[in-house]
Amino acid sequence: MKLDPQKLKQLSALSDTELESEIRRMAAEKGLKLPATSPSHEDLEKLRALLSSEGGFGMMGAMRLYNEYRRKYEK
Repeated sequence: MKLDPQKLKQLSALSDTELESEIRRMAAEKGLKLPATSPSHEDLEKLRALLSSEGGFGMMGAMRLYNEYRRKYEK
């Protein structure tokens, strides 16, 4: 399942604070609990690169990032 390319483009253009807020909102809608620690700017840049990639960003990629984020920041 691929996500809407226009929405992905809009997300990748958000500031770090706005992007984190939107990610948290979407995660909460899906019942996912994210660690309280904010992701680093570098981690958000990795996410932006995936969001803007030509191949698109699917749910498997989203879940991989989610699991990596939890392992890194959940303590």
